[in-house]
Amino acid sequence: MSAAFYFLLFHGMEAVPIWGVGNYAFDFVPQTFMIALMGTMVPGLIATRASGPSGPSRPKIVRRALRFAFIAIILGSSVTSASLWLLDMKAVAFDHGLIAKLVYGGTLAAIVTPLFLRTQCAARMPG
Repeated sequence: MSAAFYFLLFHGMEAVPIWGVGNYAFDFVPQTFMIALMGTMVPGLIATRASGPSGPSRPKIVRRALRFAFIAIILGSSVTSASLWLLDMKAVAFDHGLIAKLVYGGTLAAIVTPLFLRTQCAARMPG
């Protein structure tokens, strides 16, 4: 998904501008939101279905997934923007930007999915 949207937004550009609405840094916001949302909601719903009627309700999982996605936007976009600013980047080569977006998306999913599933399990444990 990240690659498809990257090609859709930036195809034909040799160098992708970093700053400004619709440019490289800004694109981390929707990318982070969608990866965090899908990386939490889908596995959460699958895990709940597998756990039977004792699991959390679908609306509760969706609310938790949305919360995770918004937290991910705050953290992920802040870190990426700060990194780009510290590197004093004005533009990124198309292929380098694509690779960075793919690595970021994979890393984000690898962090949020297990974290979300652990919180799901912890929420079901008697305290």
